[in-house]
Amino acid sequence: MILRKIYNPNLFFSQFQILNELKFAKIEKTDRCPTAKIKRFVLPLTVDLTQVQNGEDLLYKNRFSVNVKSVSSTRKGIEIQLIPEDLVPETLEFPRLNYEYSGKKYRYLYGLGNEYLHPNKILKIDTESRDVVVWKEPGHFVSEPIFVARNIHLPEQEMEEDDGVVIFTLLNTSPYNTVQLVILDGKTFKELARIKFLTKGEVVEGFHGIFVRRNHQIIRY
Repeated sequence: MILRKIYNPNLFFSQFQILNELKFAKIEKTDRCPTAKIKRFVLPLTVDLTQVQNGEDLLYKNRFSVNVKSVSSTRKGIEIQLIPEDLVPETLEFPRLNYEYSGKKYRYLYGLGNEYLHPNKILKIDTESRDVVVWKEPGHFVSEPIFVARNIHLPEQEMEEDDGVVIFTLLNTSPYNTVQLVILDGKTFKELARIKFLTKGEVVEGFHGIFVRRNHQIIRY
């Protein structure tokens, strides 16, 4: 079993620590935001623990098709100690994928990256090759990316996982009354279109979002 988890190593153990770090009093003292990275854990499910010595790495008993480098899974008495690895060096927040692959093996991941206090770039991560494609525009903040599959009615064997578009909003750092909707090609990450709005008042950064198809009457999560 391969698990991928987004976490901040300094805030991993307590939700209360996370909330404490996000207080305005602390954020205002820095130009950087607490960052998170995507970690990969590997847990062998077919290993007979009675055949594994204490302290032995279970991964040596298995062969994986994924590109695993420094991850380990070690027997410690009656427990298994998992040590993850960084999947990519970039920071990542708000991870999304093609939800036609939800609960299945997937390859591509989309999310937010940040170099400063606010997220300022969109990432596409290949979890097999570890390649990262970045889209950014200076002087703007980005919102959570949403992947929309091009054709969900094709047979599964004919579907391509990244065949679709990635949608997100783009806010000017100044003035705050300009907001844009940007659409990228899911495969190439090239811009396909954008719509620009001028508002009467300031627009704050977005948080979560969903895409609802025309024939969807009920959305449940």
